[in-house]
Amino acid sequence: MRTATGTVTLLLLASIATAAPFATMNPARVIHMQTPGDLQVWVADSLDNIMRDAQPPESGSDTVVLEAARNEYESAQIVVRSDEAITDLRAICGDLIGPEGAQIPADNCRCRFVGYIQVNSNSAATTPENLVAPAPGMFPDLLLEDEAVDVEKGDAQPVWLTVRVPADAQPGEYAGTVQLQFDGGGESIPVRLTVWPFTVPDERHLLFTNWFAGGPLARRYGVKLYSDEFWPIFEKYVANCAAHRQNILWVSPDTIRGTRAADGALTFDFTIFDRWVEILEKHGVADRIEISPLGGHASGWGGSDIALRGISVLDEATGKSVSLSAEEGLPHMLRALQEHLRDRGWLDKTLLHIADEPAIHHLADWRKKSDWVHSFAPEIKRIDAIEAPDFKDSLEVWVPKLNHYVNWQDTYERARDDGAELWFYTCCHPMNRFPNRYVDFPLIGTRVLHWVNWRYDLVGYLHWGLIAWSHDPFESAHRGNLPPGDAWIVYPGKEGPMDSIRWEALRDGIEDYEYLWLLTSTAEEVKARLGDAAADFNPRQYSDELCYEVVPNVLDYTRDADTLRDMRRRVAEDIVTLTEGPALLVWTDPPTSRSVAGPPGCAVLYVAAEPGTSITVDGKEVALDDRGFYGQHIMMGIGTKELRVTATRDGKTKAVSRVLHGIN
Repeated sequence: MRTATGTVTLLLLASIATAAPFATMNPARVIHMQTPGDLQVWVADSLDNIMRDAQPPESGSDTVVLEAARNEYESAQIVVRSDEAITDLRAICGDLIGPEGAQIPADNCRCRFVGYIQVNSNSAATTPENLVAPAPGMFPDLLLEDEAVDVEKGDAQPVWLTVRVPADAQPGEYAGTVQLQFDGGGESIPVRLTVWPFTVPDERHLLFTNWFAGGPLARRYGVKLYSDEFWPIFEKYVANCAAHRQNILWVSPDTIRGTRAADGALTFDFTIFDRWVEILEKHGVADRIEISPLGGHASGWGGSDIALRGISVLDEATGKSVSLSAEEGLPHMLRALQEHLRDRGWLDKTLLHIADEPAIHHLADWRKKSDWVHSFAPEIKRIDAIEAPDFKDSLEVWVPKLNHYVNWQDTYERARDDGAELWFYTCCHPMNRFPNRYVDFPLIGTRVLHWVNWRYDLVGYLHWGLIAWSHDPFESAHRGNLPPGDAWIVYPGKEGPMDSIRWEALRDGIEDYEYLWLLTSTAEEVKARLGDAAADFNPRQYSDELCYEVVPNVLDYTRDADTLRDMRRRVAEDIVTLTEGPALLVWTDPPTSRSVAGPPGCAVLYVAAEPGTSITVDGKEVALDDRGFYGQHIMMGIGTKELRVTATRDGKTKAVSRVLHGIN
């Protein structure tokens, strides 16, 4: 290495493949390379799992390129490698300067070093092509708090760059730099950001919970649960959840404190419960109030009985804590809880777990216990992660495991038709071709989880492990026999939460979901403006068509980062197109996500615009009816056909294309 000048190689990498046959779904893509030398620096997609032995590609670009809406986070990686050790490596982001001097300040740009965690064994029942790399080995996951790191010779060290675009940012092109500094040299990495002219809303439209218990947090930081020292630490984790668009964080029934008077009457103190929920509300993490399970499996998951928990109360006569059985205590607590929720205005958004993961052999007793609980608090909705197909009217919010939803989809959809709310969950299952959030799974499988939410209109996502840490979460990614990373996705930092690249990918997926929601919402507004002409238009059609390109089905989701980013860009472009120029909706039946069978294949093109708008289809002028509607049969052979519609009104012209696919 030339220590005087620090010779640097700069590249752009969309994805790095480790040794075949692992991770072949993300082959390297490189655009440009500067003068080769001992120190190499390249730019990688935030969806890349950069292993320690990653090598620089043959060519690349010297620029970080990002696209984001206002009020959105967007990330990329800058990877540094040398054949000799690097000491005191630092990364500093400057201001981003945009149109007419607009500025995204450096405070909105954050550089962190990716840390590595030991994976002792790969996720079970998963073939090599669905894994990042073979275990054992060190895998990228945590985002370090260190401002500087040393890099061993031959190791790749990613820098994780995150830009938070302000909600009031001016749309357009921004430019800035990331300064890399190290002993003996330094280099400036250009950053280019496109800010779209729309805003990701503060309001969350996807329900999202990672389970969280106060006990592990208190033990890790050496404080007493619910003490004055506990609450500031808890609030940091809540704020971190909010920053990652998690809008639900469960609360334990243990926060409700009971007292038994001398005459046997039971009263309940909700002080701790209220403080917990008030902190959640302060940070926007209380779109639902999720109360953790009242029961569990009496003799393990293989048994058939469900046991409801008793409660502990303070006995005034003795001054001691006494235990009451479920039959003695829960009816009183549940009645008091329902009334307290009503008084606080929280009743309609509260969800209560009965017992986690009931399967078919638990179903009879689970229903019995669920209905018994419900009889004392009938206005509190019940929710559970479920492993069986039919809970009838004993459950309001159904959360099947993702593979169960695939297998029993018809049953779950009938429940939705009957009024149930449908979510899905993942945990130590499912594996292999299913998307999940394990450390040894490609990051695109984490991000795409929330495209699955949109694809099947599953309005919530649940996972059990936010901070269910092992005794040393930095020693390995495992807790017991669970897959790597299943038990936690946030690490315990010195004074608060430490993010992981999987946690960042989950947020990106939720922001993608918000893009799809925004496209649908914008289409709804145009539909309302056009009235009868657009009466048969489904506002979800555009979003559904683009989502299908990413998730045609759960198992065959795209493994290609470029495909996901292209579809996300098309969603953004469609949002912009709908808001500019003449009001126009163009759609087809079948939608573009379905092929037209033939030949001869026949599709229908529909156009809705304001009356008086000039319309052309493939260059030929057509006439709208009095409502502003036009329809046309489209004859198809085998292959694709692009339909180009233009609308001109008041001196403004808009062009929209739809592509149909003919099959035999």
